[in-house]
This record gives sequence, structure tokens and C-alpha cells, in this order.
Amino acid sequence: MEAHKQEFTWPIEDFSNIPEISGVYLFYDSRDNVLYVGKAKNLRNRLKSYASVDPTLYPKTYSLVEKAHKVRLFFTPSEIDAFLLEQRLIRTLKPPYNVKLKDDSNYPYIVIEDVKVSEKEQYRRVYVSRNYKPDEKRVYIGPYVEANELKQVLRILRKIFPFADCSKTKFLSYRKLKRPCLYGQIGVCPAPCQDSKMIEMLEKNIKKLVYFLEKGQIETMRKLEKKMREYIKAEKFEKAKEIRDQLVAVNSLYNVGLLQPELLDEGVLPEDIYRKRVEDIISFFGLSIDSWEHFRVECYDISNLMGKYAVGSMVVSVGGKLRKDLYRRFKIKTVFQISDVDMMQEVIKRRVKRVKDWGVPNMILIDGGKTQLNAVYKIIKQFALFKDVFIASIVKPNDDFYIIKNNRPYLLKVTERTLGIQHLRELRDEAHKFAKRYFRKLYEKLEN
Repeated sequence: MEAHKQEFTWPIEDFSNIPEISGVYLFYDSRDNVLYVGKAKNLRNRLKSYASVDPTLYPKTYSLVEKAHKVRLFFTPSEIDAFLLEQRLIRTLKPPYNVKLKDDSNYPYIVIEDVKVSEKEQYRRVYVSRNYKPDEKRVYIGPYVEANELKQVLRILRKIFPFADCSKTKFLSYRKLKRPCLYGQIGVCPAPCQDSKMIEMLEKNIKKLVYFLEKGQIETMRKLEKKMREYIKAEKFEKAKEIRDQLVAVNSLYNVGLLQPELLDEGVLPEDIYRKRVEDIISFFGLSIDSWEHFRVECYDISNLMGKYAVGSMVVSVGGKLRKDLYRRFKIKTVFQISDVDMMQEVIKRRVKRVKDWGVPNMILIDGGKTQLNAVYKIIKQFALFKDVFIASIVKPNDDFYIIKNNRPYLLKVTERTLGIQHLRELRDEAHKFAKRYFRKLYEKLEN
């Protein structure tokens, strides 16, 4: 993974010597202590952006630039390699300007778990979890700082090294149905639930996946090439073809890009992005808060099928950052007709009753228009502890907002897509996806 590296004194006078390729960069202070580890799909552009960072907008990033004395670069063959190397260096070095891993249990791990189907049969599954509880059944790889990119990397690698992620219940359910799940149908799972012989293939793919995560693209390609030559020499041409196809897929990672959080391509540190999100939100709505780091937004959505299997979701942002450990889901218990409004009221009633456990948010965001906003406002104003909670709804097609003004809905039009507005849209989309996932889980459980 670390095929080549190079060092420059900071500030860099001539950026033309820096290649426009993916890689990892480390900022050092004058005492040779690592200040920050970052990755980039274009190292030259990323480092150039640090040279002109605005101290008033991004003070944390500017502080880093002021303390930097040297920058060391590691060139990688792909963005995925850059991501894996960056995460490994952050775990090892724990630089002060990166997210601090004070409590590893809050960060995601890749888990490889043994699942026993019967006395004679078991398989291994791969999934992402924040619950770090090592035992003889589970192997943990990590932790990783960036959960979204980790999941994206796994989705890409799953196409190359198909693996199972299903629980024992799901495994047995699809075995009984005598058909694979969607992942098996599209070829990203060997479908051991349909053919126990595929458990051996699953095991081989998991070993290759782990090797890639630990060694990177170049070493994986070397190992695959060696294996392919061995099969050719032994005249096992079908197996050699399988390896060749994997080699082609691994090689294609050169052209795969990862989604980047906004402004990271401009060299802005995550903490500055989170702070800017909160500042944009309070500015747009004219709010007053004590601390941007504790500013809590809760966003709610409903999912159902003609009133059946109705569920609600609550996703949470604290200090401008998604907090998936605080997400909650609700199975609708008291509404039996087709009414998203009544279902939302039930969810909010149940939420406010958990104030001792979950605290009081600064802002509640609803996916919907005036009707949904009025329904939530009617519930919230009954509870004294929630009297200062700001309520808004986000309405399509332009993602404008309704707020309560003089006890009535008032439309606030969005004229500029700031980081704060983008974050609220992200929360809305996240609430929708979280509700849909729970709905599908409930639907499959009750229908199968």
C-alpha cells in the first residue's frame, strides 16, 4: 500500500513537484510530531488548498497550517487504498487534529462472525458494527473513523469478493424459501443458504477480503497473480479464469472514487465542517445556542404500506455530525388507519416521554409540509421541557422549510445551499432510509 513516499517542508513553495494522484498526507510540527493524517484523490490540489485557507471561516484548519513544519506524502494506487492507509495511520498515531479515538466502542468495526446453522454446518458473515465485544465467534478489524466511507468500501469490495452478511434467521428463512436473497441474486453473495458447497467459496472470499483490507491493492494483485500461475501450471484452467476475473476487478479499483464529505477536497478539517454546519443552521433560522458542539437536531420520518407495518424513525445530529448510536426506531402501536400525521404524532408523544433517557433536542425536523408541522407542534407545546425546542419541516420539491411563527406555519425559502442546509437535507434523507430499512425488516419478518 505504501509503494512510494516523499517529504516537503511547509509551506511548499513549488506544488508542481507533487503528483496529481491519490494518497495520504501527514502534517508534522517542528518537533517531528504528527499533527494530522488525511487522504486525497488528488494530492497536489489538496495541499494547494491548505495554502489559502480562510482563518475566519475555518479556524481549526488554519491552526493546523500555522503549526505545520513538514508534510510527508504516501502515494497509493487507488482511493480505496488511501482510505485504508489513512484509517490505519490514524489508529496507530492518534494525531491531535484528527478525530480522537478516546472510546473505540463508538467507532465502527468490520466484524467477521461464525454462524452455526447446525451441528455439522456453519458459515461466516461480514458486517459493520459499533459494538465491540470480542469473543471466540467474532473477529474485529478496525476501528475506522469514517463509517460512511467504510461501508462504501465494503460495498465495492463485495462485488469482487462476494460475502454473506445475513443472520442465522435470514439464512434459514431463504433456505426454506428455496431461493437466494437479493444479494445472492445479483452475485455479491455466494448464497450458501441455497448450496452448502458455496460455504467453501465464501470462506475463500472472506480471506481475500481480509488480505486486501490489511495489505492493499498491490499486494492483493501480486498474490492473485501468483495463484493464477499455479492453477495454469496445474492445468486447472477454470479456477485460473476465476482468479483472472478477480484480478481484472481489483485492477478496476484504480478508477473507483469514494464520496467525500463536503469541503474535504478543499483541505478543511472535519471539525471546521461540523462547526460551520451548525453556524449555518442557527443563522438561517435565527436561533440562539450556548454551544455549537452540543447542538442536537432530531429528524423524524414514517414508513408504511397502506397503513400496514407502520414504523417511525428518529435520526440524530449532534454538533453538526450524524450520531448513529443515538438513532431510534418506533413500531406504530396505536394508529391503524392510513394516516402519516397520526403516526407522526404517536412517535413524538413516545419520544417526549423518554426525556430522562434521551434529553431535550435543540431542534426537531420533520419530513413534510404544514399539516405535519402543525401536528408535531400540537404535541410539543403540551410539554414544558420542550417549550424552547425549535420545530421545522422540510418540504419538496425545493427543500424549503416551514417553521412556526405566531403559532402558525410560515414558509422560509432557501436561496443558498449552505453546509447547514445540506446537512438538514442529509438528515431528512437519512431518516427516510432508516425508516425504510426497519419497514422492510418488519415486512419480511411478518410476511415470510
